[in-house]
Amino acid sequence: AINGYITNSYNNGKGKTCLACAVNQAYDILSNYSILSRKKFIILMTDGVPTHCASGSCTSTSISFGTKICEGLCDTEGSCDSGDVPGQCTSCTTNQSAANNLIFSSNRSVQNLNVTFYTIGFGPVNDCALCNSTLTAIANLNNGTYQHSSNVSQLRIIYQNISYEILNKVTQTN
Repeated sequence: AINGYITNSYNNGKGKTCLACAVNQAYDILSNYSILSRKKFIILMTDGVPTHCASGSCTSTSISFGTKICEGLCDTEGSCDSGDVPGQCTSCTTNQSAANNLIFSSNRSVQNLNVTFYTIGFGPVNDCALCNSTLTAIANLNNGTYQHSSNVSQLRIIYQNISYEILNKVTQTN
């Protein structure tokens, strides 16, 4: 049931990266379908920094893509070079609106639902300071972790380790 819900609800990205939208949707799911006393976790995987804010503003709790914020985008080589990305998308550090929207949404999840975040970067994120600092900050909000790799086998190990950490944090019940 949950796989069908996700498949039907989230095929609207079309190359956009609105991580705040994803976190806001996870917030809605957890607040509507989870028992308040249960521990809650969000695993957020991305290949870079967010390129879009949630519809509204940097403090929006919308799940819809909003304003495109190109600054902060890293190209596929992990560096900021106008030859590799559109001309308006050349700065990895100057405009953090979409990253700030993500941090706002993540803070809301921690404050209201006591969510622990596990963030994973894949691909060339190691070379993007904004990506690394944003994902680290989110993971550090409530004792989660940030890890990154461009190796598929290593990503598998990262997910295994996260699942073991989550199992250790929850109380097993019959």
